[in-house]
Amino acid sequence: MEQDKIVQYLCAKVGAFYLGVQAEEVIEIVKPNSEGFHHFDGEGKGDSIKYNGEYIPLVYLSDFVKGERDHYISTSKVLISEKNSKRFGLVVDSAEEIIRIPKNEMNLSASDGEDVQFEALDSVLDVEDKKVHIISVDKVFDLVNIDD
Repeated sequence: MEQDKIVQYLCAKVGAFYLGVQAEEVIEIVKPNSEGFHHFDGEGKGDSIKYNGEYIPLVYLSDFVKGERDHYISTSKVLISEKNSKRFGLVVDSAEEIIRIPKNEMNLSASDGEDVQFEALDSVLDVEDKKVHIISVDKVFDLVNIDD
């Protein structure tokens, strides 16, 4: 049954904010010093990483959530995602946990824009003592206009 379905979100942190991304939209979480992971500062094209032999663009979620760039640091995590066969990395401060919630128990509300103003924000999920801002990977992809 659809109502009994468990929905899973990867809860990541950017600054003081919790962001949720549907778990099935994340291919892998990459640690900066992992084998095959190399960070390159872009020259006019934005930053990219070498992931499994392929250069993929990075999207710093802090640009959208906080309105300022948090520079890539060794403790950052990159959530590898994909749309239209194009991979890209979402840079976050940390990947906190997987939140599993039965669909019929989800307490979603529309974003009031009070603390996070982000065009890719779908809704807000209240989980225990956290307000988790659910973002759409598809909307992030469209916002940053990732090219081949």
